Amino acid sequence: MITTIQNKPYQKLGELGKHYPSMRLGQLLVMLGAFGEYIQISDERLRDAVESRLKRGVFPRPDPALPAENEFSAELLSEFERMGKEKSWKGIADTLARLAASCGKSEYDVEDCELLEAIRARNQGGAKCLS
Repeated sequence: MITTIQNKPYQKLGELGKHYPSMRLGQLLVMLGAFGEYIQISDERLRDAVESRLKRGVFPRPDPALPAENEFSAELLSEFERMGKEKSWKGIADTLARLAASCGKSEYDVEDCELLEAIRARNQGGAKCLS
């Protein structure tokens, strides 16, 4: 499935993810400081953190044993982009935190495939934490 991401902040997040192919989306957001003890940062501050990291251009050396592309790919970012158009949207960090909780995991530990499953369940009316 070819997924096109229209929203520039999500494109930038995908671009940054390519430099960290072993990281899941939640891990990348934790690295960017998206989650504090009691608060998740806004999409605007997250965008600024992503752009700052890209401008610095200091990335880990690629490990040939790891996949060349980040596993969270365009599909997961596209789902977040779509949800971002909903009235109830409170930001990618907040939504990822609630999706992770619905999976019984932390933002850092949730697998990207679990996030996609939780989003699909939510779309079918089955997610408990995101209604």
